[in-house]
Amino acid sequence: LNNEFVPELKLPAIFSTTAPTLINHIGAPEKFYFGGLVIQNSSEILFKRNLILTSELNLMIADNFQPTISGSNSLLPHVRTDIMSYLIEGNRAISRMQLDYIWSPKKQIYSRISGGIFESMYGGIGGEVLYKPFKEDFYIGFESFWVKKRAFNQRFEFLDYSTITSHITFNYLFSQPRIDANISFGKYLAKDVGFTVDLSRTTKDGFTAGIYFTRTNVSAEEFGEGSFDKGFYFEIPFDLFSKEYSGKHTSLRLSPLTRDGGQKLK
Repeated sequence: LNNEFVPELKLPAIFSTTAPTLINHIGAPEKFYFGGLVIQNSSEILFKRNLILTSELNLMIADNFQPTISGSNSLLPHVRTDIMSYLIEGNRAISRMQLDYIWSPKKQIYSRISGGIFESMYGGIGGEVLYKPFKEDFYIGFESFWVKKRAFNQRFEFLDYSTITSHITFNYLFSQPRIDANISFGKYLAKDVGFTVDLSRTTKDGFTAGIYFTRTNVSAEEFGEGSFDKGFYFEIPFDLFSKEYSGKHTSLRLSPLTRDGGQKLK
């Protein structure tokens, strides 16, 4: 007997919310914390159950962003050190407009093809394959994307820089204590090659804290101050302050300095 439950869904289905959120940048040498308050519209359009358009539109209300000199002496392509230009000029920005096609070609294997604007600094096209046994605490994934650097105003224009970034990932969830261990190897946005180790823990309330470091074939001299990418981060769910479930969170990511080596697509 086929007992699979497939509820009826009128398509296309549109889900949209508008709410204030924070944009943070921590780790610039000129100032410890840069931040802004934005009104963000987040929406999802389901054309089919496995074809989804996700978008985020930001309107800046207040901020303390200012020009910095953090990336002026970088010897690598400026894949992240231009971040302040994006923050300053992106007062009315499209931070995401991404179309995903998701399917499972075989049991325990999941696939995704994505195209569009992935984040504030990059857009492009690519895909991911994930092997996740249902009763196991690990997964193995591979992703590869061709991306092009966006214009600072974060609309539909692009700059000249483009690259292919690819990673293979192994993830294991330790149940006691509940630690999520993630190790990945591949090619980063500045075309350097290496690995990233990320350890995090999520509480029952959804609060996440983690640490990470990345080592690539970029020398300490090329990387600049800090020698290699490292830091820690927090993710705070908005549900802590509301009786309704939203699934949204704000992130605080702290690294000694924002540099260009060992940088992944968000």
